[in-house]
Amino acid sequence: MRSRTLSTNGASPAPLLDDAELGRLHLITLQHRSRRRARSTTGWGDHPARAHGPGLELHDSRPYQAGDDVRRMDWRATARSGKATTKTFVAERARNVFIVVDRRPSMMFGTRGELKAATAARVAAMLSFLALAERDVVAGMVIEHGTTAFPAARRLEGILPLLRTAAAAPRVPGDATLFAAARELGLNTALARTADRAATLYLIGDFNDVLRGYAAIADYLPGDHRGDRVAIRIVDPAERTLGDAGVLRLVSPHGGTPMVVDTGSGEIRRRYQAAVAEREAELRRHCAAHGVRLIEISSDRDLPAQLEPLL
Repeated sequence: MRSRTLSTNGASPAPLLDDAELGRLHLITLQHRSRRRARSTTGWGDHPARAHGPGLELHDSRPYQAGDDVRRMDWRATARSGKATTKTFVAERARNVFIVVDRRPSMMFGTRGELKAATAARVAAMLSFLALAERDVVAGMVIEHGTTAFPAARRLEGILPLLRTAAAAPRVPGDATLFAAARELGLNTALARTADRAATLYLIGDFNDVLRGYAAIADYLPGDHRGDRVAIRIVDPAERTLGDAGVLRLVSPHGGTPMVVDTGSGEIRRRYQAAVAEREAELRRHCAAHGVRLIEISSDRDLPAQLEPLL
């Protein structure tokens, strides 16, 4: 995977993902979908909510009833049985998919592969391309120094503004403001105004504010939402361990409080790792309590393989 970084030569910073890379991800997603459909005996990609009615997939045959469309007559079955028979099909029901992509400062971090924000943009792109291939309706929101909503779309050109914003170049440090937690941004209220209540909701980010106690997973959820909820947490491997880099002077992004840390201390590194593990366990408990499915994506591993449960 390619990493995008801020320009240092005065030129405009490059986007995390350009249109060529989005095109490549589109192709990968469609190829993956085709392989899965070919391996499945039931037709991969079917939505759980199906009904008998107009559609493309043959379900069964039944005796003809007055008012049935004669174009759906099963002539072979009629000839065999001597009784008028009509075909029934599985009705396609489009889902509403709502994708939330986090681009706040903690996502502009990466030690291996690429920035977490770039991985988040890839995830959003693949989920969007898959949804369109399944004839679903895609809308979304990007979180940065506020929330920006994007209207529902059924076609590729309709979702490109969402994906291009998610994959835009990071803001230069001088333009960055202090980190704002989901609670401070009123994210759940913004989602309640824009997301369909029955939509499948994908939340893509690192949930740094939840891990550090500045927000709760409920702050990411519209109060009246009744659709599926999936939290996709982007993780850089270096976040889980504290490397030995000597004595460091650090400044907290939450209020700017300075601190000095001796990373050469084995005890400090063990305490750091234990604290990270406890915070992650707490996030998993909170997601389970709110009916949110949690999937972790590492920024340095093959993305389609990690997204397999969703693709």
